[in-house]
Amino acid sequence: MQIELFLLVLSTLFFASILAGKAGSRFGVPALLLFLAVGMLFGSDGLGIHFDNIKVAQIIGTVALSAILFSGGLDTKVSDIKPVLGPGTTLATLGISASADAPKPPKQPWYSVLFDDNE
Repeated sequence: MQIELFLLVLSTLFFASILAGKAGSRFGVPALLLFLAVGMLFGSDGLGIHFDNIKVAQIIGTVALSAILFSGGLDTKVSDIKPVLGPGTTLATLGISASADAPKPPKQPWYSVLFDDNE
């Protein structure tokens, strides 16, 4: 891909994300939902931007998730967290305990293709 086309696509994605964020704050829709919609619109099922490099996609996804979590943390007020702190902590603790105590699923033929299991 030529660098000019790459920069055009990237800047268009940024611009669409900024517009989605502004529209979301105006109408009360979470920005994450609008970012997801922008991604689906520009993805392979939407306008047809194909991306075949799995390693780079994972890195981009991890950086994007970090940015989204950071932004959410900056926008959250302590007064919004206090009412749900107890139930949230209880739910997280029970969920982690349940998943840690869950039995390992039986081996399937496709299991070794998806997971690198050396047992």
